Amino acid sequence: MHRAIVVAMFARFVLAQSITLPERLPAAVRDFGPGAARGELQCTVDILEPELNFGSRFQAGYVVRAPMNAYHGGGHHWNVVFSVTPREGSGQPVLFADSIDLPDAPSDAMEEAHGLFLLGEGHYHVKWSMLDDLGRVFRKEWDLEARAARNEKVTMPSGTVGDLGWRTATEAPASAHAQHVTLLVNVTHLAGYPWTRLLATLDPLVERLPMSSVRLVVFNLLEQRELFREDGFSLNGMNRLVHETNFLRPGRVERGSFEHQGGVWDLLAKLVEKEIQSPEPADAVVFLGAPLWVKEAMPAGFPKPEKGMPRFFSVHYSNIYASPIARGGASGWQGDVGMPGGPPPAVREAQMPGPDRYQLASNLFDSIKQTVLRMKGKIFVIQTPAELPKAIGEIDRRGK
Repeated sequence: MHRAIVVAMFARFVLAQSITLPERLPAAVRDFGPGAARGELQCTVDILEPELNFGSRFQAGYVVRAPMNAYHGGGHHWNVVFSVTPREGSGQPVLFADSIDLPDAPSDAMEEAHGLFLLGEGHYHVKWSMLDDLGRVFRKEWDLEARAARNEKVTMPSGTVGDLGWRTATEAPASAHAQHVTLLVNVTHLAGYPWTRLLATLDPLVERLPMSSVRLVVFNLLEQRELFREDGFSLNGMNRLVHETNFLRPGRVERGSFEHQGGVWDLLAKLVEKEIQSPEPADAVVFLGAPLWVKEAMPAGFPKPEKGMPRFFSVHYSNIYASPIARGGASGWQGDVGMPGGPPPAVREAQMPGPDRYQLASNLFDSIKQTVLRMKGKIFVIQTPAELPKAIGEIDRRGK
């Protein structure tokens, strides 16, 4: 009986992490007080320190991990509520909320969820709380400092807090030559910190490309499946995308990952064919995310370039795997590109010196790179925010 009351009290109140008002929250979580809590929820929370993203805004957030051994059966969920209060400026707290459905998972599993928000320069205090449907709670508080280097431009006003859909009121209207664009995002080997970094690069890409419509497809090459597909995606959907990509598990790189990967080519071929044969074809198709190296060469039957098809591109952020500055005890990934810990030894040894440092020897193939080259596309390697507008400008010019 008590559990039924608790479930009703902690009913899901939002479908994506978003800014909310106190009166929209259940009373038990509104003031971060004890409420109906029946004990402490066992979890860890890693703090993602503010980092200037490719949209010249500071991105901060958290990664929460908890064991599933306390949950039996399905239908469980977490409610996350936190406030971010600027120390300067208005000093008014901004309240966020999210309700996360837990997957059916083995009792010995550790599940991971995340949240992101944007900041201007300044000092901030975060009060964070998570309650589960059993009435248990975990609370944490921390301070953040967002400080730009002397030569860094920040487009968000100081002392400002926003979600991933935040934009200025004077945002420029769409270009008269706006394109239909498909964004194909590979999340192989991504979880926690690298995935939140990829989201930070996807956000400004959606914002800055002169697009009249966006088709967003998120896929996992190693698992050979699509995870998310939406036509008419917009910046307002970024918060929902963060919500729906919780519980991404890190890809484990085994020796077999470089062998018998025909399914990788099958998925890439299907993605390409869908774009070529779409009744509403895109002007440009842009791959984003991690590469995946395989030993099997591209099959002979892979789609070929056709007249009138979309132009293909790959935007690769070479620093996406740099170890994040995080608090909470979890270690980040070191290395450069491709997979946690950087490329495996066989790949590192095969990398060639010179400007294209990601070109591999003939015994290994970067499947996404080969796909874009097959379609006579263009590959951009981005390392700094200043390089992104140049890539976007060329995608805009070539995609017309």
